[in-house]
Amino acid sequence: MNTRILTEKNFNSSQWSGGVTRELFIYPEWTAYPDRDFLLRISAATVVLETATFTPLEGFHRWITPLEGRLVLQGDQGTAASLAPYEIHDFDGSEGIESRGKVSDFNLMVKKGWEADMRVLALEAGEAMTLALEASDLLALYLPEGETLTLGGIPQGSLKAGELLVAEGRGTLDLQTEAPSRVICCRVKKTRASEG
Repeated sequence: MNTRILTEKNFNSSQWSGGVTRELFIYPEWTAYPDRDFLLRISAATVVLETATFTPLEGFHRWITPLEGRLVLQGDQGTAASLAPYEIHDFDGSEGIESRGKVSDFNLMVKKGWEADMRVLALEAGEAMTLALEASDLLALYLPEGETLTLGGIPQGSLKAGELLVAEGRGTLDLQTEAPSRVICCRVKKTRASEG
């Protein structure tokens, strides 16, 4: 299993119609968001307008969760969601989405036909958790806030707030925290699944 930790110096910030977005990770790393040639992209955004319109992403599936504030989504293909912090909503990237609420949020975008998921891991103080990765897995862990997360079995040893851990290949990852923590976990299988 190969692991690395990305920090603020690795992130790229840019403007979008509703505020500022930070690209935390894109894969493959030679791809570019404007070219839409990536398999997956992980970002964190700040929405500064009360009402904003998401950029359509034909051919991709999306996951989103607010980190601060309540996010209300209304889509032209039936999406209707009101999300509190760390509640996740996933939707087709081609859907026209209008959002309401000044929030900071976390996003996963994955090309259709690839198996992927995003979830929030809630750890109590002193709780340990083990994540198992298969050979084709790419796993990303983001700690939005709070105390340092201890990482067992890898050289880096810990994940601080605002950092992103990227792990690829078969192995296990042991997590432990001394204080209650929420960790956003994105997992993508780097093997073609199906069109959908």
